[in-house]
Formats: sequence, C-alpha cells, structure tokens
Amino acid sequence: MPKFHCKKQRLEEYEDESKLLTLELKKKSAELEEMTKLKRDKEMQLEELSETLFNNLKKQVENKTKCIEELQQENRVLKKKITAESKKTSIYEGKVGKMRLLADEAAITQRETDIRCQHKITEMVALMEKHKVRGFTDFWGL
Repeated sequence: MPKFHCKKQRLEEYEDESKLLTLELKKKSAELEEMTKLKRDKEMQLEELSETLFNNLKKQVENKTKCIEELQQENRVLKKKITAESKKTSIYEGKVGKMRLLADEAAITQRETDIRCQHKITEMVALMEKHKVRGFTDFWGL
C-alpha cells in the first residue's frame, strides 16, 4: 500500500500543481487580455490624435496656400502698376527733357534779346546825346 499511497500523493501534488498553474495561466490570460484592451485603446487614441493632427496640418496647408495665392495675385497687380507707372515716368521724363531744351533755348533767346536791347539802348542814348548836343548848339546858336 505504500506504493499506492505514494502514487496517490504524487497525483495530488500534480493536481495541486496543475491547479496552481491553471490559476496562474488564468491570471496571465486576464493580464494579457487587459493589456490587449489597453493596447487597442492606445492605438485608437493614437489614430484619433493622428487624424486630428493630419486635419489640422491639412487646414494649415490650405490656409498657407490661400495666403500664397492672394500674395501672388497682389504681386501681379503691383507689377502691373509698376509697369504703368514706369511708362508714365518715361513719358514725363521725355516731356521734362523737351521742357529743359525749351527752357535752355528760351534762356539763350532771352540773353540774345537782352544784348540786342542793350545795343539799342546804347544807340538810343548815343542818338539822344547827339540830338541833345545838336539841340544845345542850336539853342545857343553855335
């Protein structure tokens, strides 16, 4: 009977060990299930966060693109204005150049006129002196 008792004892030990292992396996399985659930939750949070971040970045890109387009349009308008103003400036510069030439010609003409007037005045003074002397001599009978 001791052999039987030994086997029975060993069987009980195996059963106890099996129960412990089963409990430990159930515990580990529950932990694994909990960790799997946490992993899924974290993955969902990450996906939501990624989607939100993507949408925000997409919106920023759209805003920047719109801003760039507006600046490019403004740039085109300003270039057209600059071209128009440049043409006006060229026209005005041409007119100013012509006016300077006219002013220079007028100044030369004025100087020539002044010189002629001076000569005429000198001639008139000389003529008056001549008449004055003649008149004087006529008056005194000289």
